Amino acid sequence: VNDPPVHKYISMCGPHNGVGTCPDNVLYKLICPLWRLDSYGAPIAFSDYWKDVADKATYLKKSRWLADMNNEREAKNATYVKNLKSLTQLVFVEALQDTMVVPHASETMGFWAWGSPGSVVPLNATTAYKEDWLGLKAMAETKKLVTYSYQGEHLRWSSAFWDQTILPFLAD
Repeated sequence: VNDPPVHKYISMCGPHNGVGTCPDNVLYKLICPLWRLDSYGAPIAFSDYWKDVADKATYLKKSRWLADMNNEREAKNATYVKNLKSLTQLVFVEALQDTMVVPHASETMGFWAWGSPGSVVPLNATTAYKEDWLGLKAMAETKKLVTYSYQGEHLRWSSAFWDQTILPFLAD
């Protein structure tokens, strides 16, 4: 239920299509060896976004959150589609040098190809988009879905990018 109603959703570097490797920073270099013992079941938020492209069946079976939210399982949730399509604007922003969300294409709903880490599939080439599992294709066709990118790291956009690209979406 979309109550209270959300009209615009602007995502700045969100891992919408998951993460495929541990972030490259000191904290995660300490945590990841322990987390890998139960990558889908560990009690940390990172596990909810984990997508191992080497094993799609395990991902679909064990993903606690992401596979459901992205309508990737066989049974699709029509409410997710209805709520997303009710938005007047959906904006995805990707940081092109992101080392927290890997692959960074996840920020605009792309990801690595199943079985091919390193081979990025952009949103419009994914099965989820082509079959419109979330309504994103329909939203793009009506210009309700837009994507942007900037040169930089995770959440490190410039003031000019914010002022010229994002702020206009907040004007009304």
